[in-house]
Amino acid sequence: MKTLIIVIAIVLLVFILIIGSFIIKFFQMVFKQMKDSNAKRIEMSKERERMKREFEDRSHNSR
Repeated sequence: MKTLIIVIAIVLLVFILIIGSFIIKFFQMVFKQMKDSNAKRIEMSKERERMKREFEDRSHNSR
C-alpha cells in the first residue's frame, strides 16, 4: 500500500513538472511577442516623429 502511494506521488510530481515547463515556455513566448510588438510600436512612433519633423522642415524651407 505504501509503495503505491509513493508511486502515485512520483507520477504526480512528474506531471506537475511537465505542465510547469509547458506553462513557462508559453509565458516566455507571450512575453517575447509583447516585447517585439512594443519595440515595433516604439519604432513606428520614432518614424512618425521623424516624418513630422521632415515635413515641418520642408514647410519652413519653402517660405
